[in-house]
Amino acid sequence: MKKLFGFLVGIGLGMASGYVAGLLLTPASGEDLQTQVRNRINLALEEGKKAASARESELQAQFSAAKRTPLA
Repeated sequence: MKKLFGFLVGIGLGMASGYVAGLLLTPASGEDLQTQVRNRINLALEEGKKAASARESELQAQFSAAKRTPLA
């Protein structure tokens, strides 16, 4: 019985310390954190689209130049 009680107390203390650590170490509230993550994802997507567009333009220019070059 003593072992069971000690085990349950250990679980309770572990849960409490985990909860407190989570509150202290979280950089922002849940809503703020979601907004920050959403903004970072949108920024990364925009940068990716710009990079893809620039690369597409480069490849089209190279393809046009290759079509104009006669085969040797």
